[in-house]
Amino acid sequence: MRGALDELLGHPVLVVPMLGGSLPLSDFAAELDAPLITVPIANHDDAQHARDENLRLQNLWDGIEIYAAIMTRADGFWPR
Repeated sequence: MRGALDELLGHPVLVVPMLGGSLPLSDFAAELDAPLITVPIANHDDAQHARDENLRLQNLWDGIEIYAAIMTRADGFWPR
């Protein structure tokens, strides 16, 4: 995954091992018997879960490209 993102962005991605929030990812990982990653696309000032929550349109377009790059190069990673 990192290679696909490095190639798409033209520079190495920053890997952050912990992010705020809670998701039931361990349940999905256990059911799928596969590691999971999250790829946030929010802007730094998005005011998540506030009345003025927002997402910049460029972040949306960048996110679509990033997720497409991951999915098109991830075939060998999915469990059979």
